[in-house]
Amino acid sequence: MKIKQLVHKKLSLAIIAVIVVAGLVGWEYTGTAEFCSLCHIVKPYYESWRSGQYLDHRHALKGVTCDDCHVEPGKPRVLEIGKYMKEGVNYVTGNYPIPLPEANLTKEYCLQCHGTYSELAQKSSNVKPNPHMHHLGEIQCTLCHKSHKPFVNHCSECHEWAFQKQGTTSAGLEDIRLPERNLIGLLLASILPACLVTVILTDRKDQP
Repeated sequence: MKIKQLVHKKLSLAIIAVIVVAGLVGWEYTGTAEFCSLCHIVKPYYESWRSGQYLDHRHALKGVTCDDCHVEPGKPRVLEIGKYMKEGVNYVTGNYPIPLPEANLTKEYCLQCHGTYSELAQKSSNVKPNPHMHHLGEIQCTLCHKSHKPFVNHCSECHEWAFQKQGTTSAGLEDIRLPERNLIGLLLASILPACLVTVILTDRKDQP
Protein backbone atom coordinates (compact mmCIF):
# COMPACT_ATOMS: atom_id res chain seq x y z
CA MET A 1 0.00 0.00 0.00
CA LYS A 2 2.84 2.38 0.87
CA ILE A 3 4.53 1.69 -2.47
CA LYS A 4 1.32 2.50 -4.31
CA GLN A 5 0.94 5.76 -2.39
CA LEU A 6 4.58 6.66 -3.06
CA VAL A 7 4.19 6.04 -6.79
CA HIS A 8 0.96 8.05 -6.83
CA LYS A 9 2.66 10.91 -4.98
CA LYS A 10 5.65 10.96 -7.33
CA LEU A 11 3.33 10.87 -10.34
CA SER A 12 1.36 13.80 -8.95
CA LEU A 13 4.56 15.78 -8.38
CA ALA A 14 5.74 14.98 -11.90
CA ILE A 15 2.45 16.21 -13.36
CA ILE A 16 2.64 19.39 -11.28
CA ALA A 17 6.23 19.98 -12.41
CA VAL A 18 5.17 19.60 -16.05
CA ILE A 19 2.32 22.07 -15.52
CA VAL A 20 4.67 24.59 -13.87
CA VAL A 21 7.29 24.33 -16.62
CA ALA A 22 4.65 24.48 -19.36
CA GLY A 23 3.11 27.52 -17.70
CA LEU A 24 6.42 29.36 -17.49
CA VAL A 25 7.38 28.48 -21.07
CA GLY A 26 3.92 29.50 -22.27
CA TRP A 27 4.15 32.79 -20.41
CA GLU A 28 7.51 33.58 -21.95
CA TYR A 29 6.14 32.74 -25.40
CA THR A 30 3.33 35.26 -24.99
CA GLY A 31 6.01 37.95 -24.86
CA THR A 32 7.42 37.16 -28.30
CA ALA A 33 6.64 38.90 -31.57
CA GLU A 34 5.61 35.55 -33.05
CA PHE A 35 2.85 35.21 -30.46
CA CYS A 36 1.57 38.69 -31.24
CA SER A 37 1.37 37.77 -34.93
CA LEU A 38 -1.19 35.03 -34.20
CA CYS A 39 -3.89 37.71 -34.33
CA HIS A 40 -4.55 38.50 -37.98
CA ILE A 41 -4.96 42.20 -37.22
CA VAL A 42 -1.43 42.29 -35.78
CA LYS A 43 0.22 40.13 -38.44
CA PRO A 44 0.87 43.02 -40.90
CA TYR A 45 2.72 44.87 -38.14
CA TYR A 46 4.69 41.73 -37.36
CA GLU A 47 5.64 41.26 -41.02
CA SER A 48 6.75 44.89 -41.19
CA TRP A 49 8.82 44.41 -38.03
CA ARG A 50 10.36 41.17 -39.34
CA SER A 51 11.26 42.20 -42.88
CA GLY A 52 9.79 45.59 -43.73
CA GLN A 53 11.29 48.92 -44.74
CA TYR A 54 10.27 51.05 -41.79
CA LEU A 55 11.79 51.85 -38.42
CA ASP A 56 10.25 48.78 -36.80
CA HIS A 57 12.47 46.50 -38.89
CA ARG A 58 15.53 48.59 -38.04
CA HIS A 59 14.68 47.97 -34.39
CA ALA A 60 14.15 44.27 -35.07
CA LEU A 61 17.69 43.99 -36.41
CA LYS A 62 18.89 45.31 -33.06
CA GLY A 63 16.87 42.76 -31.10
CA VAL A 64 13.97 45.02 -30.17
CA THR A 65 10.67 43.14 -29.85
CA CYS A 66 7.05 44.22 -29.43
CA ASP A 67 7.21 44.37 -25.63
CA ASP A 68 10.25 46.64 -25.68
CA CYS A 69 8.06 49.43 -27.06
CA HIS A 70 4.58 48.37 -25.95
CA VAL A 71 5.48 47.63 -22.32
CA GLU A 72 7.15 50.26 -20.19
CA PRO A 73 10.89 49.52 -19.89
CA GLY A 74 11.66 47.86 -16.57
CA LYS A 75 7.99 47.17 -15.81
CA PRO A 76 7.13 43.49 -15.19
CA ARG A 77 5.04 42.30 -18.11
CA VAL A 78 2.83 40.34 -15.74
CA LEU A 79 1.40 43.66 -14.55
CA GLU A 80 -0.01 44.14 -18.06
CA ILE A 81 -2.23 41.04 -17.83
CA GLY A 82 -5.34 43.16 -17.45
CA LYS A 83 -4.53 45.04 -20.65
CA TYR A 84 -3.78 41.80 -22.50
CA MET A 85 -7.10 40.30 -21.41
CA LYS A 86 -8.97 43.38 -22.57
CA GLU A 87 -7.20 43.27 -25.93
CA GLY A 88 -8.06 39.58 -26.24
CA VAL A 89 -11.74 40.25 -25.58
CA ASN A 90 -11.74 43.13 -28.07
CA TYR A 91 -10.14 40.88 -30.68
CA VAL A 92 -12.68 38.07 -30.19
CA THR A 93 -15.64 40.45 -30.24
CA GLY A 94 -14.29 42.48 -33.17
CA ASN A 95 -14.25 45.64 -31.08
CA TYR A 96 -11.13 47.23 -32.58
CA PRO A 97 -10.34 49.92 -35.18
CA ILE A 98 -8.53 49.30 -38.47
CA PRO A 99 -5.74 50.32 -38.64
CA LEU A 100 -4.80 49.87 -35.00
CA PRO A 101 -4.00 53.12 -33.17
CA GLU A 102 -0.36 54.08 -32.71
CA ALA A 103 1.30 53.44 -29.38
CA ASN A 104 1.28 56.62 -27.33
CA LEU A 105 5.03 56.75 -26.66
CA THR A 106 6.46 59.78 -24.91
CA LYS A 107 9.83 61.34 -25.61
CA GLU A 108 11.10 60.13 -22.24
CA TYR A 109 10.06 56.58 -23.15
CA CYS A 110 12.19 56.60 -26.31
CA LEU A 111 15.17 58.30 -24.69
CA GLN A 112 15.51 55.53 -22.11
CA CYS A 113 17.04 53.47 -24.92
CA HIS A 114 18.36 56.14 -27.28
CA GLY A 115 20.14 58.41 -24.84
CA THR A 116 19.73 62.16 -24.35
CA TYR A 117 18.72 64.67 -27.01
CA SER A 118 22.28 65.98 -26.99
CA GLU A 119 23.60 62.50 -27.75
CA LEU A 120 21.12 62.12 -30.58
CA ALA A 121 22.17 65.50 -31.98
CA GLN A 122 25.76 64.25 -32.12
CA LYS A 123 24.72 61.02 -33.86
CA SER A 124 22.75 62.94 -36.51
CA SER A 125 25.35 65.70 -37.00
CA ASN A 126 25.92 64.53 -40.59
CA VAL A 127 22.31 65.43 -41.47
CA LYS A 128 21.75 69.00 -42.69
CA PRO A 129 19.93 70.61 -40.99
CA ASN A 130 20.41 68.52 -37.87
CA PRO A 131 16.92 67.18 -37.00
CA HIS A 132 17.80 66.90 -33.30
CA MET A 133 19.13 70.44 -32.96
CA HIS A 134 16.49 73.02 -33.83
CA HIS A 135 14.46 75.94 -32.49
CA LEU A 136 11.56 73.75 -31.35
CA GLY A 137 13.60 72.22 -28.57
CA GLU A 138 13.13 68.62 -27.45
CA ILE A 139 9.93 67.73 -29.29
CA GLN A 140 8.18 64.36 -29.14
CA CYS A 141 10.06 61.73 -31.14
CA THR A 142 6.87 60.33 -32.68
CA LEU A 143 6.22 63.59 -34.54
CA CYS A 144 8.84 62.38 -37.02
CA HIS A 145 9.63 58.75 -36.21
CA LYS A 146 6.94 56.18 -36.92
CA SER A 147 7.61 52.53 -36.17
CA HIS A 148 5.22 50.90 -38.64
CA LYS A 149 4.86 53.84 -41.02
CA PRO A 150 7.12 56.01 -43.19
CA PHE A 151 9.22 58.76 -41.62
CA VAL A 152 7.44 62.13 -41.34
CA ASN A 153 9.32 65.38 -41.90
CA HIS A 154 7.67 67.45 -39.18
CA CYS A 155 9.80 70.47 -40.07
CA SER A 156 8.25 70.62 -43.53
CA GLU A 157 4.99 71.85 -42.01
CA CYS A 158 6.62 75.26 -41.88
CA HIS A 159 9.84 74.99 -43.90
CA GLU A 160 10.07 74.16 -47.57
CA TRP A 161 13.12 71.91 -47.43
CA ALA A 162 14.03 68.32 -46.83
CA PHE A 163 16.91 66.79 -44.96
CA GLN A 164 19.95 66.42 -47.22
CA LYS A 165 20.76 62.96 -45.87
CA GLN A 166 17.54 61.29 -44.86
CA GLY A 167 17.68 57.81 -46.40
CA THR A 168 16.82 55.88 -43.27
CA THR A 169 15.23 56.66 -39.94
CA SER A 170 17.67 54.44 -38.03
CA ALA A 171 19.89 57.25 -36.74
CA GLY A 172 20.54 56.64 -33.07
CA LEU A 173 20.12 52.88 -33.26
CA GLU A 174 23.85 52.16 -33.45
CA ASP A 175 24.32 52.47 -29.70
CA ILE A 176 20.82 51.65 -28.56
CA ARG A 177 20.58 50.71 -24.89
CA LEU A 178 17.87 48.14 -24.43
CA PRO A 179 16.26 47.93 -20.98
CA GLU A 180 17.54 45.02 -18.95
CA ARG A 181 15.30 42.00 -18.93
CA ASN A 182 14.15 41.30 -15.39
CA LEU A 183 12.90 38.07 -13.87
CA ILE A 184 10.14 39.65 -11.80
CA GLY A 185 7.46 38.76 -14.32
CA LEU A 186 8.74 35.21 -14.54
CA LEU A 187 8.73 34.85 -10.77
CA LEU A 188 5.26 36.31 -10.41
CA ALA A 189 4.00 34.02 -13.15
CA SER A 190 5.18 31.04 -11.10
CA ILE A 191 3.30 32.02 -7.93
CA LEU A 192 0.05 30.31 -8.91
CA PRO A 193 1.65 26.95 -9.79
CA ALA A 194 3.74 27.14 -6.61
CA CYS A 195 0.60 27.70 -4.55
CA LEU A 196 -1.01 24.75 -6.28
CA VAL A 197 1.95 22.53 -5.37
CA THR A 198 1.80 23.67 -1.74
CA VAL A 199 -1.92 22.97 -1.46
CA ILE A 200 -1.62 19.49 -2.93
CA LEU A 201 1.35 18.52 -0.74
CA THR A 202 -0.35 19.88 2.35
CA ASP A 203 -3.52 18.01 1.52
CA ARG A 204 -1.62 14.73 1.11
CA LYS A 205 0.28 15.31 4.34
CA ASP A 206 -2.97 15.73 6.25
CA GLN A 207 -4.44 12.53 4.87
CA PRO A 208 -4.48 9.59 7.37
